[in-house]
Amino acid sequence: STLTVKGFNATGHMFICAADQKVVVEDNTAAQITVKTFHIDGMSIIVNNNNLTGGEEAPQGNGVYIVPNATDYDLTITGNTFANIQDHAIHVQGSGDGNAVTAAKSITVTGNIFTSYGLNDESNRAAFKIWADTKLAPNGTDPIKDAAKALAESIKTNNTFAEGMAEN
Repeated sequence: STLTVKGFNATGHMFICAADQKVVVEDNTAAQITVKTFHIDGMSIIVNNNNLTGGEEAPQGNGVYIVPNATDYDLTITGNTFANIQDHAIHVQGSGDGNAVTAAKSITVTGNIFTSYGLNDESNRAAFKIWADTKLAPNGTDPIKDAAKALAESIKTNNTFAEGMAEN
């Protein structure tokens, strides 16, 4: 099945819980969009052409917050705009709710416009943060994996950043 969330204008947080094989979130405006899934391996999460406005209305301070609770999922984040984001523009919580062991099959982040993020702590900000994903995000002592390095370079190359933002 496919869950499509399209065309909403939320002044605050848009929280989407999905138990579908495919989740499409597009053409919405919100302070933060959270997509939480429930143990559907091989699923597809698509977040396209949304306007993320940030500010105090974003509960975790992120623009897009993904909590996959799945393995071998495809994540595509394309054509979104991020402004006034207090923490990370895109945050993927690799460990799901804490019990799930997750691993993305593919992550594509292209065509996004990062105007401002990391406003609450400029030394600890990222356009994209992933942690505890068994394929891409090492724990605190593991060396960075080649796939993670390639993803970081792809994000830096295939998106638009406000001056001074791409270094982080």
